[in-house]
Amino acid sequence: MVKGFEKLIVNISAGFINIRAEEIDKCLNKALREIGEFLGVEHSTLFLFRKDCLTADRAYEWCAEGSKPQLNLFQKVNIGNFPWIMEKFYNNETVYIPGKAKVLKDENREKKFLELHQIQTIILIPIISNGSLLGFMSFNNFRKEKKWGREEIMLLRKASEIFINVLERKRLEDEWRTLEAWKYQEAIRALRSSEEKLQRITENMLDMIGQTDLNGIYQYISPSFKSVLGYEPEKMLGKLSAEFIHPEDLGKVTAVMETTLKTRFPGKVEFRHRHARGGYLWLEAICNLIVDKDNRITGTVYGARDITERKMNEECLRQSYDKLKKSIEMLTKAMEMIVEIRDPYTAGHQRRVAVLASAIGREMGLSEDKVAGIHLAASIHDIGKIYVPAEILSKPGRINTHEFEIIKSHPKVGFDILKNVEFPWPIAGIVVQHHERINGSGYPAGLQGNKILIEAKIIAVADVVEAMASHRPYRPALGIEEALHEISQNRGTLYDSGVVEACLQVFRKNFSFD
Repeated sequence: MVKGFEKLIVNISAGFINIRAEEIDKCLNKALREIGEFLGVEHSTLFLFRKDCLTADRAYEWCAEGSKPQLNLFQKVNIGNFPWIMEKFYNNETVYIPGKAKVLKDENREKKFLELHQIQTIILIPIISNGSLLGFMSFNNFRKEKKWGREEIMLLRKASEIFINVLERKRLEDEWRTLEAWKYQEAIRALRSSEEKLQRITENMLDMIGQTDLNGIYQYISPSFKSVLGYEPEKMLGKLSAEFIHPEDLGKVTAVMETTLKTRFPGKVEFRHRHARGGYLWLEAICNLIVDKDNRITGTVYGARDITERKMNEECLRQSYDKLKKSIEMLTKAMEMIVEIRDPYTAGHQRRVAVLASAIGREMGLSEDKVAGIHLAASIHDIGKIYVPAEILSKPGRINTHEFEIIKSHPKVGFDILKNVEFPWPIAGIVVQHHERINGSGYPAGLQGNKILIEAKIIAVADVVEAMASHRPYRPALGIEEALHEISQNRGTLYDSGVVEACLQVFRKNFSFD
């Protein structure tokens, strides 16, 4: 249970990496649904406070089937009326109330509220960023009590940290990108005309603001540079901004600034900035231009914030994802060995099909992620043959109709074996379709044309080529030329034309199964 939940949290975090700002709300709702379904709760909710930190400004909710939405109820509630909960929140503590609130005193307002609305179990996790209470996550059950384990609560805290990073990123992007260009330029002109006004605006900001001339020389540094990077602002004035950027990141920062100068549209970049005490911090900055009254560019301005902790979390998640990929590879190897032990005459068949199918995918211009899915599916595409009796698989002569029907069952058996395994790709669907044909003459479902996955079409061609080129109990190897003639002759009928052309091109480039 815990390992499965941990894997879910890793997948949710990976799903938030590099998503666009407009997709964040959709992904937050999806994450609440996945967490709620996995943990078996009836409601999972994310509340974001207004500035008063007492009432909800925005909220996301998922309800289990048969449960009524509760947003209208909770959005009207003033959380300040529950001092016990608020004290827990400000101390960054999880609130866990089991057993119909029996653990609370009768005079406790929280108890009265939970009993009034018949809440059996509730767990609340505060959302805190940079010491500020932004909101909270809520998971509750109305119809039956749920017992929460310590590990589950710890992982929910991890989920809250992921949500904090995502919400902070969304806030920064929303604040900057929703500004129309003329309003932003007007604000910059006003700031430049009054150093005193600029100081009042920025002196209490957590985010940093920097201004340079066209040569990259600092003209203004906000006071927050000292609290974040340790530099006295006046000591940075007149210095080249590039001196503080990590050498490995200087190229991408320069590229973003060149694009901003060319398009006159704000650009975003993540880079490492040197700290006054040594070492580097990761910053996320949004850069824009300063123009004069004649619309001539006179310098640049950027807003930046420290994302070092987020970067460290992303690296931890990347390492967890790499470990997961390694586990999948080991599982795939084990499945390959199972098939090869059962059918020694096709030892290495799946591996060779995977090599050819991957080469075809790359020739077709598919992404490396899609090629990785094709390689994995091809490596275990015959896993369903463990259902076929060994004497049929190794029969030296021709098989009869009954035996062929048994062999034809192996794609469906493979699907049944793999359908509940959570892969990053539709592996079970690819495996069950690898004997389908474009004209509907394949099996097990007789699918046609675009109803067949492109990955399955690729493996189908690679499977035929490798099988014909290799020795079988009932015939000697027919050779590559005969195999390529087969797919060429039946392109557009049995096999996808684009896949066939890519396969032929691969062999023209001297492809070898070895």
